[in-house]
Amino acid sequence: MKKLVIKTTFITIIVILVVCIAVMGAICVFKPRIIGNMFENLGNYEASQYFYQRQYEKTQEIEDLILLIDNAYEKQDNDRLVVFVKALIKNKDFYAYCQSKNAKLAPNQMTTEEYYFGVYVELSILDGNFSNAIKCAKSYVVKGDGSLRIGYTKYNPFRILVNYHLEISTDQKQTLVNVINGLQGVITDSAQLGYLQEDLNKLN
Repeated sequence: MKKLVIKTTFITIIVILVVCIAVMGAICVFKPRIIGNMFENLGNYEASQYFYQRQYEKTQEIEDLILLIDNAYEKQDNDRLVVFVKALIKNKDFYAYCQSKNAKLAPNQMTTEEYYFGVYVELSILDGNFSNAIKCAKSYVVKGDGSLRIGYTKYNPFRILVNYHLEISTDQKQTLVNVINGLQGVITDSAQLGYLQEDLNKLN
């Protein structure tokens, strides 16, 4: 009788363990964000980012990508941050997401586009990739065909590049001047032209 009780208890424990493993496996596959939250609460950044990235790869939802960015930013993980922000800017829902966020901002406050493009440009500068920073900043202002995208707004990413003008080479500075000069024919807004001229004055 005693052996039967022990055997039954052992089988019950095994079944419970198998069920728990199956449930955890299903969560990892179908809801990795839940596991990511658990590891984040435990202070395990690497594990949480791994599962958050699995979540984004599964859903391609912009909110899941924002979570990756926020975590990387908080931990100053620039290597991951530059990858995630680049993916955000290229995400098909990026501008719609920005519009929804911008609707809640006060007048003259930095827009969501300005913020994320600015982050990417500054990370590129810090990484020594000046040409990439220029390319990204230009893609904020104009589209690939040269037509206006957002414009030379108050906090556009070129302004970050200009703030680094004392730390870049003479050739890089001249490249920056040439690119900004080339935008004058596209910008028609008087305020934006004013910001553009301010930056050219700093560079000259």
